[in-house]
Amino acid sequence: MDFTLNIKIEATPEFCRALDNIANTITAAFCVTAASNVDAEQLRKAVVENPAPIKVEAPAPAPAPASDPAAVPVATAPVPPAPVPTVPTTAQTYTQDQLALAASGLMDAGKLAELQQLLATFKVTSLVTLPKDQYGAFATKLRELGAKI
Repeated sequence: MDFTLNIKIEATPEFCRALDNIANTITAAFCVTAASNVDAEQLRKAVVENPAPIKVEAPAPAPAPASDPAAVPVATAPVPPAPVPTVPTTAQTYTQDQLALAASGLMDAGKLAELQQLLATFKVTSLVTLPKDQYGAFATKLRELGAKI
């Protein structure tokens, strides 16, 4: 009866040698006892005292992937240019009522002195005397003071 058993184990060389010795011992025991009437104890001594040559195989290298994804050119869709923010060509227009409402919010927040200084920088004593062409700049300054407009 022919019997072949192939086992592949990835382990340290010492472990592989030990397994190889065991496999050779088993193989020798089967072959010798089947062919003759050898005493099992004699066989054990022969194998232990004169072990079979050690065959240590290096593990096979891992197969290379079919293709290296980094090396394969990938078609990509063209990237559209970033949208250019639109800049208004006309300044935001404000009404005197909007400015007054924003200014009253500052007064309620206790910023009356800051509001009076702001009016002075625009060379006016009240919102009523502020020129309409200064409304946008005044609104910007109100926002800087914390007004909601």
